[in-house]
Amino acid sequence: MKLLFILCAFFMALLPAFAVVNPDPGKPGLPNKAAIKYYLNRGYGFSPQLGTEITDHKIQLAKGQWNMSTQGGASVVLPTTVLANLVDVDGKDLQIPYHAIIKKVMVDVLTAPVASGATGYDAPYMGLGINTAGDLLGYRLATGWTAGIHDGIPQGMAGSAIKVTGGTTALTQQGSTIKVNMYGGSVVGGKINVFIEYYLSD
Repeated sequence: MKLLFILCAFFMALLPAFAVVNPDPGKPGLPNKAAIKYYLNRGYGFSPQLGTEITDHKIQLAKGQWNMSTQGGASVVLPTTVLANLVDVDGKDLQIPYHAIIKKVMVDVLTAPVASGATGYDAPYMGLGINTAGDLLGYRLATGWTAGIHDGIPQGMAGSAIKVTGGTTALTQQGSTIKVNMYGGSVVGGKINVFIEYYLSD
């Protein structure tokens, strides 16, 4: 009798969670936004299909960093070379999935790049790229990477968006890395954070 009472109390406690579900007539059982919020706030992550909410129903955000003092760099006059890959918070190469559509890029220059003073290496040009060398932030003199926030090329409109063409479709494979590219010289210092908004596509 005591066990029956406990079971009844347990199911009664669950009733409010199921009561907020408002099925779409075309998609029986699909919870509405209020129900999704209710479920997630109470730990019922399975009900609103949390994976779908995270991947398909929101803009993705990636943060990458280049820090000369920890990642190093390169000295080159010609041709264009990769100075470094952006890294994520774990220090691994930042990957953007294959076929993702990059909506917006912002660059926060924390420490302005410092050009080498050596003759022939004192006028470096730097850019950010994923499909091509400067498609996320066009080439500019390192001295033009002043401290502060800079707009990248993708700025939220279809005409400036970039679809990732590198990488592979397999979930077990890597996507495309974002590279800090350079030509015409070398740098001996600098630190930037890069923020990338993107959609997952096919």
